[in-house]
Amino acid sequence: MAMRLPTGSWDCHVHCFEPEKFPFKAPRAYTPRPAPFDLLLQNLLTSNVMIVQASIEASFNGLLANLEDIGKRPNYFSGLVRGTVLADASTPLSFLTDGQLERMHTLGVRCIRLHGVYGGSGHDPAWAQQQMTALAQLRPVQNLGWSISAQLPLATWSQLKHFILTDKHLAGVSIVADHIACATPSDYGSSALQDFVELLQSGHVFVKISALYRRSPDDIHAMKDIVILLAQAAPRALLWGSDWPHVDASQNDFEAGPLEGVDAGAELAAVQSWLSTEQLQDMLVNNPYRLFGN
Repeated sequence: MAMRLPTGSWDCHVHCFEPEKFPFKAPRAYTPRPAPFDLLLQNLLTSNVMIVQASIEASFNGLLANLEDIGKRPNYFSGLVRGTVLADASTPLSFLTDGQLERMHTLGVRCIRLHGVYGGSGHDPAWAQQQMTALAQLRPVQNLGWSISAQLPLATWSQLKHFILTDKHLAGVSIVADHIACATPSDYGSSALQDFVELLQSGHVFVKISALYRRSPDDIHAMKDIVILLAQAAPRALLWGSDWPHVDASQNDFEAGPLEGVDAGAELAAVQSWLSTEQLQDMLVNNPYRLFGN
């Protein structure tokens, strides 16, 4: 039986790659195979989608080109398409003009991503704090309501708790933790996870229930207790992402690595079975629309 999702569901974390048009960085942590938007559409499970610029992309040009192309073809995809741009040394957003930032917003960009695993220093809370402070002061975050997403270790989220809850620059800024805050089954019951729960309960920190296959490669069902804990503690903080096209990020070379062979539908079905109807509605529809839909 096909999985039934609420009307207006969102996939908040996918990537699109067209290296012949938009090259990757060199050096880089891994090399994915081409994954254009047309191929994404064949695999997309939801009505709306957030395309995320990956850490190995040399610029945000590919993301913007996709958003612009989709916008010019209203019958091509009927849902909402949003974008997340990466903030790193190769794409210094602070140098962009107001006009360039307005164009990004018009095309659908709604989030700036900080990556502390590939190309960052995510284990250093001082580095993460400095980056968040700088991003929070950018015009699109202050005036256009963009959020800041970050892939950081769970321990770093724990160490950032006081800063995120009290820093004046982050007041009113939505923060999104990518990939279930890098929590693993062994983190259940830990003080670090409890700190993260308190962040979610603050009302301006969100978490993507995504890439469970990376957090527990042998059995995604081992993540059940953590997902249920987060859902019960802060249902209005949940988002979902498929992490398509599920690249093998362990292949540290210039050869395109194999895909992980992930069944995103099976992963989402598992999460669906762990949540109440109301929690699922919040995760797939209400929360992402509130954050990205405007």
